[in-house]
Amino acid sequence: MTALDFSEEKFIHRQQIVQLLRLAIDKRWRFTYMTIDGKKVISHPVSLRSVNVESGTFTLDRELVNEGCNVKQQVLFRGQTGGLSILFQCRVSDGINADSNGIVRPAYEAELPYEIRCTQLRSSRRVNLQELKEDCPATLYLAMGYKLEGKLIDISVSGAQILIGGDQSDRFRNLQILESCSINLEQDFTLRSGAQLTSIRYVEGDDTSVVHCQFDEMADEDELRLCSFICSTLTEHAALTPA
Repeated sequence: MTALDFSEEKFIHRQQIVQLLRLAIDKRWRFTYMTIDGKKVISHPVSLRSVNVESGTFTLDRELVNEGCNVKQQVLFRGQTGGLSILFQCRVSDGINADSNGIVRPAYEAELPYEIRCTQLRSSRRVNLQELKEDCPATLYLAMGYKLEGKLIDISVSGAQILIGGDQSDRFRNLQILESCSINLEQDFTLRSGAQLTSIRYVEGDDTSVVHCQFDEMADEDELRLCSFICSTLTEHAALTPA
């Protein structure tokens, strides 16, 4: 499974769409769907439960507001995590399903969308550690207990780019292999966060790989300290820059 390139504006291939929705379920992305009340557009929370490739559907955790029982409707969904946002439209219908104990429960399914639009949220300020000649060690923790050591290139409150030695393209072909990261930003502060791989680029001339990841499920205290680190670093850099 090849890592998705979130710099693309949209995904249109079925394999990519299935991969992206399964990633969103595994990483517990926040989802909403939109309804129109007069001139107002209202967002409602919803969760995705599973993706069913054979039937070309995904399952929701609840009945949608104002949804007709027998008529499939086009519904607009939005998903978000860290600095990523996706948007897609698809038809939704309800039905019944039996769980593993044979108990019949409502099942709300939607057809897989024909395309998913992707936006990277770049409103947060970013610190380039290479420009500042700062060396911040970073560790990427992978599935099955593996880890890779590297150093931080740049960082924002939503994600980071990390430099790893060698060509790591094959290792990161599995999109879900990256689980978390830790970055030593200051002597008394090591940032720890869940992480989601968004892209990887091999720099042949330097024999290094640039891994871009989005933060996921970061502790509130770490997020506050990261914001403080970014602000103070940018302020110090501005003071040292000749006018």
